[in-house]
Amino acid sequence: MKRLALIFSLAVVLNSSALAQQPKGKAEPQAPAGEVYEKDVEFGNGGETALHLDIARPEKAEGRLPCIVVIHGGGWRGGHYKVHVPQIFEFAKQGYVSATVQYRLVPSGR
Repeated sequence: MKRLALIFSLAVVLNSSALAQQPKGKAEPQAPAGEVYEKDVEFGNGGETALHLDIARPEKAEGRLPCIVVIHGGGWRGGHYKVHVPQIFEFAKQGYVSATVQYRLVPSGR
């Protein structure tokens, strides 16, 4: 339980950046050796907006694994889920399934 509390605390700290924006001009991330990376998986809709997630997991795992979901900051007004791809790779290296998820943003002008 102590390890889970530490991971949760780390995830909260990682997401405290309110203005995290989608990375621009960077090369497409590649999964480290021993990890499986699935990107841009559509998991639902927010109104008319298709919502996506990126997920990383250990390549060789038996049985069920705990999952960490990383949600970017931005107060529903900005930010992008892709900024946390390096963190989901790190969590997968530690034996977790981990996902960074997109959420629908408030339209500008509101």
